[in-house]
Amino acid sequence: MTEALLDAASIGEIVAMLLPARGRNILVPNVSVAEIVRLEGVRQVEQAPGWLRGLATWRGQQIPVISFEAINDDPFVAKDSDLKAAVLNSAAASDQLPFYALASLGTPRMMRVAADEIVQCQGAATGPAELMVANASGEEVSIPNLSWIEAVSYTHLRAHETSDDISYAVFCLKRGGGGGGGGGGGG
Repeated sequence: MTEALLDAASIGEIVAMLLPARGRNILVPNVSVAEIVRLEGVRQVEQAPGWLRGLATWRGQQIPVISFEAINDDPFVAKDSDLKAAVLNSAAASDQLPFYALASLGTPRMMRVAADEIVQCQGAATGPAELMVANASGEEVSIPNLSWIEAVSYTHLRAHETSDDISYAVFCLKRGGGGGGGGGGGG
């Protein structure tokens, strides 16, 4: 979906969300953002990597809360007090990970950026979670690789599912299907 930010930049002005982060702020397309929320009651996940802050309940579903800095190989992790986040729609429109949250060090803000105001910073070091470092309207920003972040998050969450999670998915979420009895006409 961040690729959409780059594609949209070629056609004129785009609306994006600027998420405060350590070092460089994160610029994501507004269309990726489902909601800006204050997260409370983030549940820790056992043996989780440093970038997974935990799971939060949002609109009745559990979503992973991700530290962009940490998943981008910066070990910095903010305190949980007054944790704000951008809940993002999955770029892949995935049933397995339809939403996830990127933690923010402050209140995200909307930003309008003209195409000619997004310029890649040549030679700037990028981490694995960044498509590029750019200058947008005079501000140095990280343009995240949301597809990569989603893939890493989903893979990790699947590897740490408990038997309770799997049972719930099999018996409560799957609808339809065969339903008992040997099916068939027999002859």
